[in-house]
Amino acid sequence: MSSVYAELFELLARWAPHVPPKTPLGKAIAYAQNRYVPLGRFLEDGRVPVDNGEAERLIRMIALGRKNWLFLGSVEAGHRAANVYSLVLSCYRLGVDPWATLRDVLPKLGDTRFPASRLDELLPETWAQQQAQQR
Repeated sequence: MSSVYAELFELLARWAPHVPPKTPLGKAIAYAQNRYVPLGRFLEDGRVPVDNGEAERLIRMIALGRKNWLFLGSVEAGHRAANVYSLVLSCYRLGVDPWATLRDVLPKLGDTRFPASRLDELLPETWAQQQAQQR
């Protein structure tokens, strides 16, 4: 871990005994101290984002429509909708056109001639790689 990160946690350790644990600052100190390793993960691996802003933006799309989905019809319909939203948001995250993906993938899922052993080819990341290779 970086020296600045270690210094921050040393400072928190010095403050912790002097801050009541039920106060917002006390709760924040305890939260940080309990998550020392996960909070510093981005310092060890440059691929890890500093924040979760992208995930928050993607989840926001779902949260905005939540009231509309209260009446999907059944629990099973809710599970199917969640699967579709996961697929579409995965495509969005990968920079892939979700409609192009669905136009290609859905017919294959309904075709008994498409082998189940090749279903992983229809996942958004693999599908995007295949499309890039064909160009």
